[in-house]
Amino acid sequence: MPLQHAGRYPVFWVVHGHDDPIITSDQIMSFESEMLQVNAVWSLHVISGAKHSFTRFDSRFENDAVGYSQRAEVETRHLVRSQIASFHEMRASRIETCKG
Repeated sequence: MPLQHAGRYPVFWVVHGHDDPIITSDQIMSFESEMLQVNAVWSLHVISGAKHSFTRFDSRFENDAVGYSQRAEVETRHLVRSQIASFHEMRASRIETCKG
């Protein structure tokens, strides 16, 4: 379902495996387009060599479209920590601006 208006929130944060055959590049471009249309706050991080479900260790047993990647999992953990810190910083700055 297309978004009608996202305003400043919710925030969309997506980590995508470049070698993911399930989520196509057309779907990624559509996501980007929709986020821009509604002026959403969003980030998209693409990890080279990663397939679908790259942080699920058990996904390596399902099929060739999915696959665990330790490197992608570690990179994602670092991205998550960084993104959370960034959101907290943005929120604190908005609070200070409102008080000012």
